Amino acid sequence: ADCLHRFGVNIFPRPSVNGYPWAWRGSQGDNTAVTTARAINYITAGSGLTMNIREYHRDAGGKPARAITTLQEAWIHDVFAATGSPFTLSISANGGAKDIPGIVDLVKDSVTSGLNYVRWVEGINEPNNDFGSGTITIDTTASVQTELRQQVSAIAPGVVVAGPSIIFGLPGPDGWLTHYLGDSLQAVRSASTASNVHVYPPKSPNAADGSSRGGFL
Repeated sequence: ADCLHRFGVNIFPRPSVNGYPWAWRGSQGDNTAVTTARAINYITAGSGLTMNIREYHRDAGGKPARAITTLQEAWIHDVFAATGSPFTLSISANGGAKDIPGIVDLVKDSVTSGLNYVRWVEGINEPNNDFGSGTITIDTTASVQTELRQQVSAIAPGVVVAGPSIIFGLPGPDGWLTHYLGDSLQAVRSASTASNVHVYPPKSPNAADGSSRGGFL
């Protein structure tokens, strides 16, 4: 039960089967609200437990930000009503400041609707990972984080503002973090109420951590 409450799924909402409003990255699948809710309810099996949903936000490759946010609102309302699953909203990979208004609109809707479905928001997803458009500079990552916290905290002080999901691998993760964050570490931390790190383990789960600590994953 403790694990299930924390387990989360990453998802791009879709208005219809294979309907994909995110022009920047296409794929096929059924992430409609009905199917998503059915899957979550199958896993939770009437236990009363909930699963977190990590929903990516992007301005949809030039489409009006409000249009995509409206789509997300309807999708989130339907899934939340059917499952009670709390949401985290993350600026998706290669995102930036232009994606903040959409997240802020969703936080506002979460509050004004009385549903309070947004439990936390996140800065840029894996900014130090190359998704085909290069990595995001730490200056951009830090400034986006600062603006996101200021705007979200003004609307919903109880919503956690997690930092950008810095990615590192094992063994030897320390260099990944310090190399990317550098002197901006404190700026990012001060603009976050929680740390957010993505760990990609080696193929062997009991590989040494690559340091003198003598630890394992």
